[in-house]
Amino acid sequence: MRRGGEPHGITLVTQYFPPERGAAQVRLGSIVADLVARGHRVDVVTALPNYPLGRIFDGWSHRPLQSGHEGGATVRRVWVWAAMGSGVARIVNYLSFGAMSLLGLATAHRSKWVVVEYPTLFGAMPAVIVARARRQAVAVIVADLWIDSIVEIGTLPDGWLVGLLRRAELWMLRRADAVTAVTEGVRDALVAKGVDPERLAWLPNGADTVMFSPGDADPALRSRLRTVAANRTLDAEAAKAITEIFTEVIIAPDASEEARAIIAGKKNLRLLLTGALPDPRA
Repeated sequence: MRRGGEPHGITLVTQYFPPERGAAQVRLGSIVADLVARGHRVDVVTALPNYPLGRIFDGWSHRPLQSGHEGGATVRRVWVWAAMGSGVARIVNYLSFGAMSLLGLATAHRSKWVVVEYPTLFGAMPAVIVARARRQAVAVIVADLWIDSIVEIGTLPDGWLVGLLRRAELWMLRRADAVTAVTEGVRDALVAKGVDPERLAWLPNGADTVMFSPGDADPALRSRLRTVAANRTLDAEAAKAITEIFTEVIIAPDASEEARAIIAGKKNLRLLLTGALPDPRA
């Protein structure tokens, strides 16, 4: 607490966090490191590391709650029923984190903001309810449309139970002070579901510009690079840059006439055009 009792700092609630490997773990670990570097107090409530093995990592105690300082943040790890796949055991895994996260939240510093990673609904909903009861501001990071996904892959049929889950999801999102979406497609879907656009922000994944900064050219590495794939139409500028490095195959949805001419002027260089990919939101 600050002087006068005003809460401060940030609490992150997520089932996935380093030392696990995965997109969410890398993204959230980087966010926490950046917040700490900026001088914020950060508490993390997360699970004992178990993903993607489906079991608690070796060397970790199975105690219900264990706390420690990691990279300047206070990390509270709770026991979960570790499981992989898409069956009942995985649902129990999600439910166990939602229940056990309450223990982590009960012992965490009362922060000004609670940031909740979603999915899953079972893991995110308890944190939002607790934060609202404690009058803390809530931000929900929507990384995926979880309920829509479990219907698409056939885990649950689109019936009364899914309808109930969707109502619970919307109730949770409408009680957040801020909602972020990692893609424009997710953002548009959330608006269609009924989330207030005024509280919704598109916050795409970023890159660590310190780790991925330009360095000195490595001739040995350059000589080994043979294929490059692009996810957009090649223009002349991109074609010129690529042909200075890559010597065999370029794959792209399309290429401008200028880019095609540049590539055609290089011997032993093939251009493979895939055509536009279908819109996943269609």
